[in-house]
Amino acid sequence: MNQQSAPSHPQQTAVDHETLVANDTVLGLRGELRTLQEKALPASQAELAIAEERISELQEEVLVLRDELAAERYGRQQELDNIFASKSWRVGSAVLAPLTRLRGRRR
Repeated sequence: MNQQSAPSHPQQTAVDHETLVANDTVLGLRGELRTLQEKALPASQAELAIAEERISELQEEVLVLRDELAAERYGRQQELDNIFASKSWRVGSAVLAPLTRLRGRRR
């Protein structure tokens, strides 16, 4: 700023002072913002990395659970196939078939 040696009006001096204070405040706030941004960025990146790792872990867990469920379903289906293929099931079905037909006609 170019300072003049001539005396200035008191109002002008007050305005100049307020301008300098406002500029100083703006510079201070910009510096504080920069500092906060520098601190926040690594923290948010670290949180993001933790969240992404947790997502990967959960996705792997889902795959394992799907495999376990498929194996369980396959095992249950094998049990049912064995039951339906058994001699006792076939005999029981043959014996109960007439009764089942009678029940169906009553409805």
